[in-house]
Amino acid sequence: ARLHSEPAPVVRLHPNLAEIYRQKVARLEDALNAIVRRHEALRTRLCHDREGPYQEVEPHRRFLLPRIDLACGPEDEIRRVALAEAGRPFRLTHGPLFRAALMRLRDGGHLLLLTVHHVAADGWSLDLLQRELEVLYTAFAERRPSPLDLLEDVLEIIGVEADLQPIRAV
Repeated sequence: ARLHSEPAPVVRLHPNLAEIYRQKVARLEDALNAIVRRHEALRTRLCHDREGPYQEVEPHRRFLLPRIDLACGPEDEIRRVALAEAGRPFRLTHGPLFRAALMRLRDGGHLLLLTVHHVAADGWSLDLLQRELEVLYTAFAERRPSPLDLLEDVLEIIGVEADLQPIRAV
């Protein structure tokens, strides 16, 4: 049994986020790192041995958001770069199953490319990832801590106080 990698989606975030990114790329990088730290699926490798396939979750390692400067390139270069990124295969046994790059455009705006392998995220998960990115970026840009970490702390406290009843995040 061989593990295959198929092209993954490229997601363009809400246009008003691209404007903010121009000024605070470091906070965007912090938000993306927080998301990868929160979601094990984005740090999982798919391995295979004699007993069959298995998953390994890698520890979080900070990554730097690659930047692609298309400010001087032709208009169709954006599409070419985005399609090339979407078509670049994932190495499932090496991970990660998530990639990001920030393109600087001719008009001075930015386009964030998120590429996630389909085994790590479906449509619902990508929507959640986008919402979390908006929340985290806003908090970090305003120099506030992650509100999502606080939510996890509250849920853990409630779970403990509720006779250890499991809590499912929605």
